[in-house]
Amino acid sequence: MLQFLGLRKESDWIPDSDRRLVVYVGWPVNSPKEWKKAKLYNRNHLELEDGTRVIPSEVRSRLIVYPNNEVVDGKNLFAPLPPGLTFLEPQVAPKALLALDSAQLELGKMVCRVSNGHFKKNSQGQPIYTTTLRNISGQRIRILKFAGFRRAGENYVLNTVTGGYYSAEQFIAWYATPPDGWISPGAQVADTANYGGTGGVWAYFGQTEAGHHFVATVQG
Repeated sequence: MLQFLGLRKESDWIPDSDRRLVVYVGWPVNSPKEWKKAKLYNRNHLELEDGTRVIPSEVRSRLIVYPNNEVVDGKNLFAPLPPGLTFLEPQVAPKALLALDSAQLELGKMVCRVSNGHFKKNSQGQPIYTTTLRNISGQRIRILKFAGFRRAGENYVLNTVTGGYYSAEQFIAWYATPPDGWISPGAQVADTANYGGTGGVWAYFGQTEAGHHFVATVQG
């Protein structure tokens, strides 16, 4: 999920390469004036598309981007940004109530388990955590839409940056699923930068390979 993270160790900002995130660094590193894309990266070094190697701790300006071109992290940004990047834009929209089908909820418990890791704080004091979704069924599943909800009296109302549900394409990008979105039996996917307060609920609306619809939930 979109979040600008302040990380304590200067090399810890490098993401896991298996999440398919795109890394840009401001160049030159001491006085950045343009953005350059990394071809390869790990916790010890970055290699730019032109073959230049960069030590992560020396990078002053950086961008980390999901595969769908949404920016997930950044520090010391400057214009112009690389072309085609997007940000989650806050929207004012009617607060939809969370309405769940009991049969889809029961199926969700049989095919999918969602869990949250412990909260931790970044250097800006913002709480972040990892949300993991595991396929516990014997067939492939995929998520069609998902959203966070907050408690409002006896109900839960939609509570997202965009004012609507997040899409299947965003789930694929944020949770690093296979490109087609299908999660194999026994496999798990995760958003390692989820954020928000307590007392809410996340709901994931999905479909099994057999075409049955389900809803999986987890307390936020």
